[in-house]
Amino acid sequence: VSALKGSIRGDHAHKKCSQFMVCVSGAIEVICDNGIEETTYLLDSPSAGLNVEPGVWAKEKYLTENAVLMVLCDRHYEKEDYIHSYNEFKTYTKIKMEKE
Repeated sequence: VSALKGSIRGDHAHKKCSQFMVCVSGAIEVICDNGIEETTYLLDSPSAGLNVEPGVWAKEKYLTENAVLMVLCDRHYEKEDYIHSYNEFKTYTKIKMEKE
């Protein structure tokens, strides 16, 4: 995935899909929110990656013009797996935590 410097990509969560992200060029900031806390990670080397578990809201901010993010998923595309609304995500995580 490539985008212009300053672009925000992702901005969603998955119910079942795990994603492994590697910045193969440039620098990308990944902001992860598990419904309780938000953590920011800097990906700026192809020698390290970030595993984003299901149920984590993630958005990627492209910090450099030449940034390219490789995303490996453990599932095929399933429209119903996506949570696109942050309010829906907060409800989803609240229900999930109540069940645990």
